[in-house]
Amino acid sequence: MRARKALCLLITTVLALFLCVGLLQTRALAEGNERIQTARPSSTGQLMVTGTKLTDANGTPVVLRGISTHGLQWFPQYVNDELLGQLAREWNCNLIRLALYSEDYCHGNQEENLAVLRRGIDACIANDLYVLVDWHILEDNDPNINKEQALAFFELISTEYAGVPNIIYEICNEPNGETSWADVRTYANEVIPVIRAHSPEAVIIVGTPVYDRVPSLPQVLSTDFGILGTLWRNIAYRVARTVH
Repeated sequence: MRARKALCLLITTVLALFLCVGLLQTRALAEGNERIQTARPSSTGQLMVTGTKLTDANGTPVVLRGISTHGLQWFPQYVNDELLGQLAREWNCNLIRLALYSEDYCHGNQEENLAVLRRGIDACIANDLYVLVDWHILEDNDPNINKEQALAFFELISTEYAGVPNIIYEICNEPNGETSWADVRTYANEVIPVIRAHSPEAVIIVGTPVYDRVPSLPQVLSTDFGILGTLWRNIAYRVARTVH
């Protein structure tokens, strides 16, 4: 247990360093394009997908920059109003991703995990931050494995925070293993309507196979869910990852 905590802390530290570099690069890109504004819920309100861009309600492109937590289940002490407020004020973040690892949530203490998640969401709202609610796939590989729990989870959160412009939903981050785009598409076609029933304007992010990496792009781009406000997720990893 001690070794696992040490490893998680090391991973968190390394991730934080990469995210800091990413923040600086994103800021430089934003400053180089005056037409792109840094979004805040109090000023840009409910975000939307316009063509291939993330925009405010008027169609003006916006920039989101911020950091992700590690698993909420492992480091709940860092999910609090003081820390998230500092990130908003001093780091000029406007987005926090709350990473809820699905396998641990489904087979762990769900009420404790929900309490940490709600605390994070409420702190983001209080500090004028957008918040990415991340159903984080890892050991379970295929989001369909825990699909019933995912449906219940998104039903609960989208009902509790219906119409709140701060919320962005990430319904399956980093599906991996043998999971195909067809598997992800099947899952998404069931989960997205659950969220849309309560939060029809919320932006929803759909992960892609192979840890959201480039090889899945061609088949993703040929898919049309016929649902507005949906983004595909693709990650350019800064650290090489071997995929078996």
